[in-house]
Amino acid sequence: MACAASHAGAEPFTLTNHRLFISAHVNGVPTEALLDSAAEASIVDPAFAATAHLPPGMAITIKGSGGAAKAHVVEGVEVEALGVIMHPDAVVITDLGDISRRLAGRPVRAIVGRELFDSARLAIDFRSRTIRTVRSRSAPAGVELALTRHAGVESIAVTADGVSAQAEFDL
Repeated sequence: MACAASHAGAEPFTLTNHRLFISAHVNGVPTEALLDSAAEASIVDPAFAATAHLPPGMAITIKGSGGAAKAHVVEGVEVEALGVIMHPDAVVITDLGDISRRLAGRPVRAIVGRELFDSARLAIDFRSRTIRTVRSRSAPAGVELALTRHAGVESIAVTADGVSAQAEFDL
């Protein structure tokens, strides 16, 4: 995957049903997208895929939080969010109706996945509802937590009620 970041100013995000939505473009077509750190690829709904003039792609079956689903994989798509232009290996086209109803509580046309987290360092301010990219060399405020990758998702060591476990970071 190729990408370029601009380190632009903070952009507003929308928080709906505890889900973060950001402005994005897929092949230059603007949309509001669910930001999902656990999504292994960026995903678009078939209706939005048609609007963005994506080709039909190769048929596959995917597994997500709602179980298995039919999908299509499309190569050669450009995804832009927060000033970061990404050319992921592939984008997935699948019906996002279940995610819209079950998780988001509103229509979801696109999901920006791991590509953004792998391409840029993000500063998310929930109080002011803004998000921005930051330079990778700048020292962040707070405590740095060691991350471990498990099934494509970052996890951190936690202790709850005296029991140690790995908790997945799934925004």
